Amino acid sequence: MGLLSILAFVWRLGSPGLFDFNEGLYVQAAREMAIRHDWITGTVNGVPFYDKPPLALWCAVLSFMLFGFTEFAARFPVALAGIGMTVLTYALGRAIFGRSAARFAAAFVALNPMALGTARQMTMDIHQSFWVASAMAAFYAAERSQGRKQILFALTFCASCGLGFMAKSFPGLLPLVIVGIYVAIVTRLRFAELTRYARALRPILGMAILAVVVAPWHIAAYQRSGAFFVAEYWTHHHVGLLKATEFDHAQPLWYYIPMLLIGFFPWGFLLPFSDVTRATLRVSDDAARGRLLILLWAAVTFLAFTAMRSKLISYLLPMYPACAILAASAVARQASPRRARVMAAVWGLIGLALIAALAIVHWRLLPMARETTDPEALALITPEMTRVAYLIPATLGAALLAAAVAGWRDSRRGAAWAVGGMAAFTFIAWEVGVPAYDRAVNMPLRHIAAEAGARFDRDTPLVVHIGRPRRPSVFFYLPDYTFHRLLVPNRRDPILLETWDSEPVRAFVAGHRSVYILADHNHGMETLASIPSARVVLRSARWTLFHVLAPAGARPPHQPAGRSSR
Repeated sequence: MGLLSILAFVWRLGSPGLFDFNEGLYVQAAREMAIRHDWITGTVNGVPFYDKPPLALWCAVLSFMLFGFTEFAARFPVALAGIGMTVLTYALGRAIFGRSAARFAAAFVALNPMALGTARQMTMDIHQSFWVASAMAAFYAAERSQGRKQILFALTFCASCGLGFMAKSFPGLLPLVIVGIYVAIVTRLRFAELTRYARALRPILGMAILAVVVAPWHIAAYQRSGAFFVAEYWTHHHVGLLKATEFDHAQPLWYYIPMLLIGFFPWGFLLPFSDVTRATLRVSDDAARGRLLILLWAAVTFLAFTAMRSKLISYLLPMYPACAILAASAVARQASPRRARVMAAVWGLIGLALIAALAIVHWRLLPMARETTDPEALALITPEMTRVAYLIPATLGAALLAAAVAGWRDSRRGAAWAVGGMAAFTFIAWEVGVPAYDRAVNMPLRHIAAEAGARFDRDTPLVVHIGRPRRPSVFFYLPDYTFHRLLVPNRRDPILLETWDSEPVRAFVAGHRSVYILADHNHGMETLASIPSARVVLRSARWTLFHVLAPAGARPPHQPAGRSSR
């Protein structure tokens, strides 16, 4: 499990540059928090950042203090969270289904596209998933303990729920709902049984601990920013997200069915074979209760996020440990010959589909891609990326076909081959795929940002003139000077300029003798064409650094803009 965790979460962790949009945004917020020694309000380019609670930012700040301002330092806490989630999945799987299931469950929860992606970028999903897993493991341990140990585990459950909330808000409280339904089923709402649970688990004290974990930062943030905190944090990023009115994340009810199969690939295809049929409502022993708890964990999480109008594939990550345990239960025990053949057929069909994807890539996607004028797509059409497009599906498809052959008589051998295929996929992704993507997409922007950072100062400010898709990672590669933001009236997103209009840029340039402008060469030329004195300093792929020098006799520059009063 140690080697598996290193491969999945630590290997080449700091080698690629920051990815946009989310990672660049969160890392810069943590960086400015560290620079300003402000543990209450993160900022991006001096603008208060209240998208989510700050636990992930705090972890990144501590890592920066240990390792400096590097990509590895930014990602080290999420890698630890991924390892912790894997360890907890193994522990729960072993306690409920045995050692064989635990090993498969640990492999399944670590080797899937969503976990591999989120635990290698500084995002908040993996932090929340770890604390949800911690809460569920603590409750299961409390169920099996007595006396002081039982109380300690019960209070750990509540503290983990609070930390889950501080990682990414309300989904961190899902264990409370899961456990509430579980207790209702186990006790059948009999008063005597409910009273016994209350005495054993101390829910009032637990809720007090949860409040102690969650409340202080929210109170401090409100005292700091008042109505802006309420509008930005609660109204915009909580109510707006739930209603899908503030973000373009609205999806149909069935959205998470294919997304679970994609994000939890290929293990999601094992879920129909899982051992859930034995998790009945008649929970007469510890094993049955454990199966019921895992089943509720997966089902309640899936239904809760399905009920939301706003949907993203990463939202389901907190249920992946439960799904991994359920999928592992399908292969850990020796299946009947018929069941083994059906599972082998599933591996074979998936493998054939991946091999067929090679033909689609070769005959359809690559010719279409070569004809595109989209700069985002053009950056990916390189010989390196083309080789990756062939290599990854070919490797994984071949491994799954081998799993089908090996698993025809023994489902465990088939699953082991599939794990080997995903391990090979992971190695190729980190050794070939991610570096190729980094060189094609991230490196040109890093290069020009470093050049801009070496040139601008307080007397020659820098304007980052990039629209959608936004690139907040550019700030991480600039020095710690005060950034000069372009203030656009009624602009809702103050992080980067999101307009191609020439007037706001010209107005800013007119107030300074010397200005550097980092712009998207493909989309920003119309704006820069309206500034005759702009000259090209450097081009790096689609990014261009301009220098605007006002003629002699121009009015003196404005003083550097102060930090946002918000």
